[in-house]
Amino acid sequence: MNDTFTTITHEFALAPKQLLPGMILARDLLKGDRILLRGNSVLDADLIRKIVELDLNQVFIHLRNTDVELLKRSVYQNDTPPSWDALARNLSSLIGYGSPIWAHPRYLCRDVQCVPAIEEVIKHLAEISTNSTRAFDLLAESRFLTHPHLAHCSLATVYALIIGTELDYNIPALVELGICGMFFDVGKLRVPFEYLSKPGKLTDIEYAQVKKHTYFSRQMTLGLSESFPALKRVALEHHENYFGGGYPRNLRGEDIHAFSQIVSVADKFAAMLTSKEHRPPLLPHDAYKALVDEAGMQFAPNVFRAFKSSVLIHPRACLLKLSSGAVGYIVDAPPVDKLLAPVLELVYSEAGTAYVGRRPQVDLDVRRDLMITGIYRSTVSE
Repeated sequence: MNDTFTTITHEFALAPKQLLPGMILARDLLKGDRILLRGNSVLDADLIRKIVELDLNQVFIHLRNTDVELLKRSVYQNDTPPSWDALARNLSSLIGYGSPIWAHPRYLCRDVQCVPAIEEVIKHLAEISTNSTRAFDLLAESRFLTHPHLAHCSLATVYALIIGTELDYNIPALVELGICGMFFDVGKLRVPFEYLSKPGKLTDIEYAQVKKHTYFSRQMTLGLSESFPALKRVALEHHENYFGGGYPRNLRGEDIHAFSQIVSVADKFAAMLTSKEHRPPLLPHDAYKALVDEAGMQFAPNVFRAFKSSVLIHPRACLLKLSSGAVGYIVDAPPVDKLLAPVLELVYSEAGTAYVGRRPQVDLDVRRDLMITGIYRSTVSE
């Protein structure tokens, strides 16, 4: 992972009216075969005025880490700040501590050095969401991501950001990825509640209605997609499979947007870890095993490798119960090839007695007779 998050240049396709002085042109600006402006040109007010006069649909720009304020200003243009500021004050913690309570990068990031950068991105997401009517309205309709069918989105956002840092996206690109993680599934608000809550198998007609949520998501996010063009792609494509067979368009491979590939993995894992009306949340190791079983059919190999390299399957914040009855918490992240075999420091013995003084440690890679059987409780608030 690159500490500066600048290895990959991410292009933003903005409408000319959203361009701001200081933005950098990512591609040559052409009119027919004629080059009007070279790529990497820094835009000023005069150049922007001339570009607007060309009546182009979009202009490709790229931003450095230091340009994230320009990206946010492009969202705020011609947008009235929301009037619900009092409700918005807690939004930053909502994105960072979703459902479950340990949905925060400091508990889910394998490399703790990544955490400050991801926390910075979350602050940007909160600022955008509380200063843009378009973003805030989507949050309000989704009950600030607490709607039963969207409660996994805050957790999916954190997982997506962790994967994005592992793939070396810079801060502006991570902000756009975070926006995609927050709103990719809002179309479920337009699907009959009983279909999404049905405990048994859906009929073909019911399933067809559920699949329409990708189109609904795309439609609902079009306003925000003016500044974050990847959002409409992710909203439509997050159920496409890298090796084909997904919906709604049966795309495959690199025809699927890179952010859609990331959100696909984050969405699947987060959804399994989040409770639904018809089932309790899966335990992290069970969810991970299910994810591995589907990886070869659904996920981009580089994205799934990044997931395994960067995500801590069992959160640091949780006391984990062992098959012996003992309880402990993770003190050492396991190697990537042994993600389900962490080192635990025991807090309670097999008999339920709390250890006093020095606590023993158990390496599950050595103690193959032991396995994690559940989350005893979260220690986030302790």
